[in-house]
Amino acid sequence: MECFNVKAYGAKGDGVSLDTAAIQRTIDAASSVGGTVYFPMGEYVTGTLKLKSNITLQVSAKAVILGSGDISDYRSDIIGCIEAPSFDRCLIYAERCENIRICGQGLIWGRGERFAAVGGVGAVMRPMMFRFVECSHVQFADIRLKDSASWCCHMMRCENVSIHNVTLSNHGNRNNDGFDLDNCSGVTISDTRISSIDDAICLKSTNGFPNRNIAVTNCVLSSETAAIKFGTASKAGFKNIAVSNCVFHDCPMGTIKLMCVDGGVLENVTFDNIVMDNVGSPLFIRVGKRNLTFEKPAENDFWGKGQENDRGVGVIRNILLSNIRASVTVSERDKTPMMIAGLEDSRIKNVTLRNLDITFPGGGTREDAERIVDEDPYRYPEQWFFGVLPAWGLFARHVEDLRLQDVRIRTTEPDERPPVILEDAVEGNDGTIVL
Repeated sequence: MECFNVKAYGAKGDGVSLDTAAIQRTIDAASSVGGTVYFPMGEYVTGTLKLKSNITLQVSAKAVILGSGDISDYRSDIIGCIEAPSFDRCLIYAERCENIRICGQGLIWGRGERFAAVGGVGAVMRPMMFRFVECSHVQFADIRLKDSASWCCHMMRCENVSIHNVTLSNHGNRNNDGFDLDNCSGVTISDTRISSIDDAICLKSTNGFPNRNIAVTNCVLSSETAAIKFGTASKAGFKNIAVSNCVFHDCPMGTIKLMCVDGGVLENVTFDNIVMDNVGSPLFIRVGKRNLTFEKPAENDFWGKGQENDRGVGVIRNILLSNIRASVTVSERDKTPMMIAGLEDSRIKNVTLRNLDITFPGGGTREDAERIVDEDPYRYPEQWFFGVLPAWGLFARHVEDLRLQDVRIRTTEPDERPPVILEDAVEGNDGTIVL
C-alpha cells in the first residue's frame, strides 16, 4: 500500500498551524490508489477531515492529531446527530465509505475542554471526534483516543466494524461517551480500554434498523454513567449481542443498562464472565413507553417527565447473565440494587441470572422497605429516577419466566429491606420461576 506523508502535502505538525487543508489534500491523494495517510512525529492541529474509501489513517507513535479549539474549523456540510444537534460537527467524518482503517501507536486528541458545556446537551455546539455514516468494513486498531468535546465515536448504520486494542479516555467535557453504535451490525470490540464520563459503550436505535450481531470481549471499561448501555434511543431495538470476559470498574451510576422505551425489541443478549469493582447497580433492565420517533433532529430531554402517549410498547426477552462477580460500593441507596422493571402490558420475558456473586453496601431502613415504587412508564429511565427500592439486592416487577440459579448476594452493613422482591412475576411457558 502506497504511503502518503502529510508533511509532503504541506502539513506543518508544529502544534500551532492549522493543518486541515494539507491533511485533506493527503487524504484525497491517497484515496485515488487506496493508500496510507501517514502522520510522522509532530502535532497536527486540524478541523474536520472527510475520509474516503480504501484508505488507512496511520498516526505514528510520536504523532498527535489535535482538534482545533475553534468551532468554525469544523464543517457543517455533513450528516448531523439526530439525538443532539449541538453535537452535529465532528473532527473526523466518513459517509457511505468502505475499507477505512484508523491505526498507529499515536494519539488523536479532541481537546474537548476548549468548548464550553454549560447546561449539558444543547448548550453550545460541541464537536464529536468521529462520525461514520453508512460505512462498511471500518477498523480501529492500536490507536489512542482522548477527550472529545462530546461523544467520541458515533457510528450510524455501519456494517462490519472492528475495534481492537484501542485505548480511549474521554473526560474533557460533558456527555463524553466512548463508542456509540446506532443501528449497526457485524461489530466486534475487543482488547479495548475505555474510561469515560458518560457511557463507555452505548447502543442506540434511532430508525427502523436494530443494532444486531455485536460482540464485545476482553475489554476493561469505566464510566461515571454506564459501562454498557442499550437504549438511549430504542426505536427498532437490539438483537444478538454477546459481551464476555470483561472488567467493569468505577461505574457509580450503574454498570449494565438494558432499556427499550421507544417501541423496539431487545432480545437474545448475553453477558458472561464479568468482574465489576467499585460500581453502582450491576443490572438495570427496563421496558417503557417514552416512544420518541426521531423523525427530526431534537435535543433529548433526559430529565423531564415523559409525555403520555398511546403508541406501542417495547419488548425485552431472552436475556442471560452468567458468571458475574460484583462489588457494589456506592453510598446512594437509589443507585445500588439490581432492578428488572417491565410493564403490565409488556412483561420482560425469559431472564436468567446464573452464578452471580455480588456484595451490596446495605444500610437500608424499615421506611425504605415500605416504599411503593412508581411505574413511571413514559420518560427516559435511569434507575435512580425510581428512588430507593424496597429490596437491597433485586427488585423485579412485571416479569415472566425469571430464573435465579446459584445467585449469592450479601451486604457489608445491616439492611432492613428484604434481599429480593418480586411483583407481578408470572410463570412462563415452562411453568417456572426459579429463585
